[in-house]
Amino acid sequence: MYVIVFFVQPRKIHIHDTQAGERSLKSLDITLENQKEDENLSIGMVTKAKLRRLLDEGDTNLQSIDKFYDGVRAFYSTAFAYCTKWLPLDNTLLKNCFC
Repeated sequence: MYVIVFFVQPRKIHIHDTQAGERSLKSLDITLENQKEDENLSIGMVTKAKLRRLLDEGDTNLQSIDKFYDGVRAFYSTAFAYCTKWLPLDNTLLKNCFC
């Protein structure tokens, strides 16, 4: 579930208690309002440099870069959904690594 730190604002990561008194990642709000700005998304230094160079050289435009970041957000959101569905979230190790 480490994927959430790549695209969700740290102050928005709250793991809520369930009715049974356990903590759950499934209730985490990963909507666009709680995600990081494009320039703060974790895409790697090389990728950021390449995007900057493509834009500076005129080989791409802001609309294409926005579309790229939309794809990054879709990837992270899908990875988060997959993890919350298939990982054993009741595992003690997984529960305690987000506290």
